[in-house]
Amino acid sequence: RIDAITPYALNGIANLHTLEIHEHVWTMEQVYIRRNDIHRLLERSSGSLSRLRIFGDTLWTHALHSFTALRELEIIDVNMAGLAHVFLHCASLRSLTLFSNYGPENPIFTVIEAHPTALPNLQALKFGIGSEQADQRIGPHDVATLGRFIENKKHLRMLDVLAFDVPRTVGIRPLLETMRKLPELEVLGIRPTSADTTVFEWTPDDMRLLDESIPMRLTALLIYCEEMDIPQPADWVDMVSLSLEPQRVHDPYFW
Repeated sequence: RIDAITPYALNGIANLHTLEIHEHVWTMEQVYIRRNDIHRLLERSSGSLSRLRIFGDTLWTHALHSFTALRELEIIDVNMAGLAHVFLHCASLRSLTLFSNYGPENPIFTVIEAHPTALPNLQALKFGIGSEQADQRIGPHDVATLGRFIENKKHLRMLDVLAFDVPRTVGIRPLLETMRKLPELEVLGIRPTSADTTVFEWTPDDMRLLDESIPMRLTALLIYCEEMDIPQPADWVDMVSLSLEPQRVHDPYFW
């Protein structure tokens, strides 16, 4: 892990197996100032690096095809400008985490739509997206695009969709329908939030579809709900308990 205390050690490091540059200890300005050092560090470790966690646009200036050993990648960036290169050149990935903001300058859903079958051997996917502007919200087409991308990952064992800024009128049905197409899924998190001042509501149809779509192999389930979202928390527990063995149930209301 490279933190703000020892940034000048970058020049003496090579052949890393794990590199984590955390947004909690580095500012975007620090990353920008040291971007050349980080770039050289990535070059010196490109053949050995198996896990990379990075934020900002630093990664997009690197030749991703050189990451021959990369298995785990976490990207936190406002603009996923180089995401297509990940899909094209990082076929060895087994775990991918993407956190981003939604907006017209961010091509994330366009790239995902253009590469629905990318990373077929992915085993873990965490996807988070949100927006600070009320007039820039994801739409039904975006949700469907993400659903098609996920359903092509037949080896997924862990899936977490979080901070998903879904307008009340859009819903998440395409994502729920995807669950039944993932035969190896064991860990599932679905945490939609509302895009306006009201909370996102799980409808009875959502609950019914979730109940029908929970994979039999599931061992852990996380459902995010606001307090006002589920007037009868016991209904959730009863519903999930019918689909999972008792020792596998986590109360979605008190998680």
